[in-house]
Amino acid sequence: MPNLELFGVPITNGDPKNRLRGALRGVKAIIFDVDGVLTDGQISFTESGEEIRTFSVRDGLAFREALARGLKLGAISERESKAAFRWLNEFGVTDIVMGTDDKL
Repeated sequence: MPNLELFGVPITNGDPKNRLRGALRGVKAIIFDVDGVLTDGQISFTESGEEIRTFSVRDGLAFREALARGLKLGAISERESKAAFRWLNEFGVTDIVMGTDDKL
């Protein structure tokens, strides 16, 4: 059976945890979308028109762990959201772009 590789890391031999560590070794930053990635995709509104979004504390704890391991984190969103901006900042995400549909 030929050795298969993904990003230069063998995927057919050895311990899966070691393969994953090897694949992630070169990762320096993670950039993610907000809506539908950090939320369940729902946006609710109060009667006064303010947006309500729900975020998972688990994501926030994962951000802290990633930052502690030296990764840079960034978020991008098509919608402006004070709540999302605040939540991201509280968990250490400082590179945040909101209000853009150009996510490349």
